[in-house]
Amino acid sequence: MKPLFLCRALCVTAVVLFCAAFTTVQSPSHLNKSTSYYWYLTDNDTFDKFGTPGAEAIRLEDSLGVPVDNNPFGGTEVSDGYTDNAYPHDEWPAAILYAHY
Repeated sequence: MKPLFLCRALCVTAVVLFCAAFTTVQSPSHLNKSTSYYWYLTDNDTFDKFGTPGAEAIRLEDSLGVPVDNNPFGGTEVSDGYTDNAYPHDEWPAAILYAHY
C-alpha cells in the first residue's frame, strides 16, 4: 500500500511541477523601470554620468553625430555602464553602448 501511495504522490508532484513551468508570472510594475548605471567612456575610461541607457545613448548620439545603441554588430564600443561607481572597476560592465559609424 505504501509503495503505491508514494508512486502516486511522485507522479502528482511531477505533473504539478511540469505545469507550473509553463505558467507566466506578471512582474511588478516597479521592476519595469529602466535601470540607471554609472557610465564611463571607453576610450580613456573617464566617468561620464549617472543615468539610464536611453539617456546616455541620446547624449552620445548628439555629441558623436552617429546612431548609438546596444547592438554590437558593426558598432564601435563607446561607453560602459557599471552598477557601482568603484574605480578601478571591480566588475564587468552591466551595459555597453556602441556607435555605428
